[in-house]
Amino acid sequence: MKNLFLLIVLLWSIQAAHSQNYWNIKAVHSSGRLLPVKAIDKSGKMYDVKAEPETGNHQFMNVVMLIDGRKNPVKMLINDGKSTFLPVKGIDEQGKIIDIKAIAEDGQKLDIKGVGKNGSVIHIKAIGGSDERFGIKAISPEGILHDIKGIKFDDNPLEGVIRQVEYYAHIKAIPQVVCEDPGARWHVKGILPEGKVWDIKAFDKDGNVWDVKAISRETDYHLLDVRAIRGDKVIPVKLLASQDKYAQVKAIDTDGSLLDVKAVHEDGSRLDVKGITREGNIIHIKVVGKDGKWYGIKAISQSGYFYDVKGISTGEPDMVNGVLVKAHVKAMPQE
Repeated sequence: MKNLFLLIVLLWSIQAAHSQNYWNIKAVHSSGRLLPVKAIDKSGKMYDVKAEPETGNHQFMNVVMLIDGRKNPVKMLINDGKSTFLPVKGIDEQGKIIDIKAIAEDGQKLDIKGVGKNGSVIHIKAIGGSDERFGIKAISPEGILHDIKGIKFDDNPLEGVIRQVEYYAHIKAIPQVVCEDPGARWHVKGILPEGKVWDIKAFDKDGNVWDVKAISRETDYHLLDVRAIRGDKVIPVKLLASQDKYAQVKAIDTDGSLLDVKAVHEDGSRLDVKGITREGNIIHIKVVGKDGKWYGIKAISQSGYFYDVKGISTGEPDMVNGVLVKAHVKAMPQE
């Protein structure tokens, strides 16, 4: 009876995995052909590698390796010193490291590597003969394309540890960049349905007003950092860890002191900015209006591009300037 129960559980998990609307992951060959990306263990057995959508969240999807219907993490590991590139690997339930490869039409297995860092984003490529490099995409059943990238939230080489394996960066599927606006600092605004906007500002304990902007790191426009700025000083904006129903959005000074982040109403009053609902890795950040309704927040470039401002959770507790945070606040392309 026990064995029958375990078999039923296994079959259910396999069926659930196949029924989920996973996105396929492919390398895009220079000829335009799409090459499957697979996990391959030491015995040569292959496993699917997929992007995992969650209800309401396609903007920041986990990339997972499926073994017997169970999800296993895919991470970018710390450089072993033997290569200038960063290895992308699966990690099974026993902590074993599984190769991730693109499979060419002739059966050749191409390494998947992190080949260059730009701000908080590491570009990932399949490396072919003559050092050819092919981009990696997630493709939805409807044909929507997302980029597969390495993402770092910590400037240190060690981003985290999972199943006793140290890793350098998360692997995520994120929207393709639709603009490369040269503006280094985007405005952050609350948006009303009738087209009005509210300024988003930070306020310190001395009453000073700080601008809140979305800032590109280097020349990457996949994820913009949201920061509070006053003069030459730039400090991070985060969602705090707490037991409150809605997460507090605060700027965190270098000494750990907290600054309120508010929307400024047209009459000069200040409206709360909160993390309202969570969908997978994403926490939706809204302005709480005087009418109790929630209003979206956008980053707006000087040439008129709009990005969503969201909280992004790594799934692990993070300390920023001595303060425990629940999520990082970023601006990213709209879905």
